[in-house]
Amino acid sequence: MKTNIKYMALLIGGMLTISGCTSDTSQPTEKETGTTSPIAIEQERIQPEAPVVEPTALEAFLQKEPSAPAMGRYLRENRRDLTSEEMTSLLEDLVLAQTAYAQTMNELIFQLDYLKALNVDMGGILDPQKLDQIEDPLIRRNYADLVDSFMTIVRYEEVPIVEPDYQALLDLDLPGSGHQDLWLTTMAKIQSGHYFTNFLPDYDQLGADGQEIETALLASTDPFMKWQLKQTHIQQIGLTFVGGEGSHLSNFSEGMDHFVDGFETLANNYPGTLMGQIAQSLLDSDNKDFFNLINIVNTHGFYPGETSLNLVMTQVEDRGAEIHLVQVEGHGDPDIQVLINQTILDHLAQMTLDNNKSQVLRTGVNFSNANYLSLYLSNTYSDTTKGIESIHRNLTLDLRTGQVVTLETLFNRPFEDYREDLTRVLEDCGYQASLSQQPSFFFSQLGLVLVIEEDQADYPVYLTLPLGKLTGLMDVRQLY
Repeated sequence: MKTNIKYMALLIGGMLTISGCTSDTSQPTEKETGTTSPIAIEQERIQPEAPVVEPTALEAFLQKEPSAPAMGRYLRENRRDLTSEEMTSLLEDLVLAQTAYAQTMNELIFQLDYLKALNVDMGGILDPQKLDQIEDPLIRRNYADLVDSFMTIVRYEEVPIVEPDYQALLDLDLPGSGHQDLWLTTMAKIQSGHYFTNFLPDYDQLGADGQEIETALLASTDPFMKWQLKQTHIQQIGLTFVGGEGSHLSNFSEGMDHFVDGFETLANNYPGTLMGQIAQSLLDSDNKDFFNLINIVNTHGFYPGETSLNLVMTQVEDRGAEIHLVQVEGHGDPDIQVLINQTILDHLAQMTLDNNKSQVLRTGVNFSNANYLSLYLSNTYSDTTKGIESIHRNLTLDLRTGQVVTLETLFNRPFEDYREDLTRVLEDCGYQASLSQQPSFFFSQLGLVLVIEEDQADYPVYLTLPLGKLTGLMDVRQLY
């Protein structure tokens, strides 16, 4: 998060004092004695100005809002001079800048010239030693900037993706907490494929490391480090239960021994952890439909020991429609819990069609943390003339108040006041979009996703804005 430093000279005003005499009825008056009292004099005690606190070298650097490559170079050059607290502050700004820079580069690397530079000139990996072999100076500079930003290119099922280079950060032996080292070490393991043997997940190792990450995030008091540990744990959950294109859940639903046995291992050996609870819920579910299984994983968004909040799936009927509903339990304020659950039900009711017995309404979780719950709602139904049709909506709720969140409430200003700033962010992300009205949105683990409805288009356009692009519009720490 960008550091804004405000300097202010502190003037401490003196007390106003009055010197003089008070009357005593037992004493002669001025008229009787012919004398006058001393004149009251107002004095101001002026104290010297408090000294202006000069910013540290790091604060002065971050105040300039440097780019990700500039922050990476600063980190390399000054890491030995930074305190543990300063390192955490710099890493937070770097990670936010990386999210924005990664989105830009993930678009560029699929251009033919960039793919040639990656696959031919550098042999398929981002190799700093082979940057000089790239002929195009702009492409060479952009790939060099990735290296400077502590970013790399990894391949998931052969698809190149720009991500932070956790191993490079780990190799610097940075000052910081044990939680910082655990975060970097675990993410480096994920990137290197450490948790897979012969393309099958190692559930013993995933369970042990998952428990360690969960313990650390519950113990951490630093918002940034807690966020990164939680992001790491989300990655572990994805590797453990979901897999590429949902392959692990599909294999589990089909009864493949490795996955059924692995889930049982997690449920039995780590029953008090989030992973253990997800595994047990999957094993207990009679409905092995993929959509139901993925919802079970997604509704486990709150950690035991961190909050009493919990999400549960329930099924109801309305006007003959089958409704799969997410509801909130364990809220500290029962009235807010009632409001949240009723709001979800009301939005689904608005999507329910009269006199249609074939419709199935579903609720899924896009994002959840202690502040927000972001849901997607759908109604799939049969139309006698068009066949299978569907309706989709997004709903984001503030868990602290129970209120529906719009961009106006999120940015704390009306649409006309934020439209120009949001348009600029869209352009910075490489999007061409005209905001004629306030768009709907939802949160994801990547940031904020705008849903743009275009005239005569069959489907809306989804535009992801990473957290690093949102710092001028909102307090992104609300999404940590």
